[in-house]
Amino acid sequence: MSKQHHHHSSAEPHRLSIFSLQAQNSFHSQVKSEFLDAYDTGEEQVCNFQSKLETLIDELSKTEAEKRKFKDQLCFVEQELVASKGRENACLLNKSSS
Repeated sequence: MSKQHHHHSSAEPHRLSIFSLQAQNSFHSQVKSEFLDAYDTGEEQVCNFQSKLETLIDELSKTEAEKRKFKDQLCFVEQELVASKGRENACLLNKSSS
């Protein structure tokens, strides 16, 4: 009778180890699934951020081009103003010398 009891107790750890392995496999599958979901979400976020970054870079480039255009226009207007004052002074000098 003690042999049967001994045989039964040796089968019990075997069942426990199978249950333990199944639980570990289930846990690993769940962790792997959660990791892959997080990875996919991260990849989507990276794509979204890259798209936003490209848009911002494009907008910055356009803004800098406009800034250069307005700066060139300002320089032109300033040169026109200097030339106009020069003509006005020359005109005044001619009048005063006459």
